[in-house]
Amino acid sequence: MGTAIDPVIEPGVATPSYTARLIVSDDRGLYARTYSQDDGLAKVSNAVPEIRSVVWARNWGRRSPGEDYFQILPCMSLLHRPVVVDPDGDEVFTHEELVSAPDGGEFTSDPNSEDCEDAYGLVFTKPGTYTFRYYATDLIDDAPEYDFVVQVEPLSQARGVRLRSISSRGSLWRPMPYENIPPYTTPSGLRWDLSATEEQSIQWSMTAVDADYTIENVQIRHINGGLASLTPWFEGLAEGQVIKKGASLNFRTWLPAVPCIRTDDKAEGFHFSFNIKELPELSFIYENWVGADDGTFGDWRQCEAGELD
Repeated sequence: MGTAIDPVIEPGVATPSYTARLIVSDDRGLYARTYSQDDGLAKVSNAVPEIRSVVWARNWGRRSPGEDYFQILPCMSLLHRPVVVDPDGDEVFTHEELVSAPDGGEFTSDPNSEDCEDAYGLVFTKPGTYTFRYYATDLIDDAPEYDFVVQVEPLSQARGVRLRSISSRGSLWRPMPYENIPPYTTPSGLRWDLSATEEQSIQWSMTAVDADYTIENVQIRHINGGLASLTPWFEGLAEGQVIKKGASLNFRTWLPAVPCIRTDDKAEGFHFSFNIKELPELSFIYENWVGADDGTFGDWRQCEAGELD
């Protein structure tokens, strides 16, 4: 059965925009009840897009242009993304290539176990200099190429503390300072095999590499209400705790059980944070939300008056 395309082009009223409508008919001349439609701009000139910078990504966000991590080491899970501006507001498409790396070095999510034992995530496998080349286009003009250079230091020169989260899959080495701050009311990404009505935890390990380091400014709180019964807690980590040079501190971040729906937002938020006294810029901030949704936590019920305090 054949099809025919019957486009309808409609000029915009206030702006030079056009709507293209695709209507399909068969060989008998019968038209579909629905149609596809898209909008576009007509212009006599085009502004070239620009790659302003490349920034380090972090969970749920990104660092500011020029803002670096304390130290970048092999096997540390890292992401980066370009900051692209198009003066016309056109959709811009980007592409990156790794154009140079140290001998044997890769930026990969499948590292060789000899390079990164028991580790996963996108990592640099060897110390040295890595250069990424970024491209961008709005399908009319191409932005000037932009090179992003990363210097990865050898583990023998590691300093400060090294942080990793541990799961049944392996160890994910995290950059410091570490931040996980999801958008408000985002349901928890933790262990979907558990109900929100059960306590949940993540296991962490932090190693003092070149000196003794002290935990300070430990904070835990229930974000949206400050309820004692919904306050999270650290297990194995406390204010003033000292990690001796070469030793590791193993700890957990625990989210409390949430037995019922307390607010119209149907979500509860939790905050954990601390600093390293000797290197205050080495901060740890972990936040998460447990939220009700139709497919995951359907067993939640409405709280009774005074049930949570």
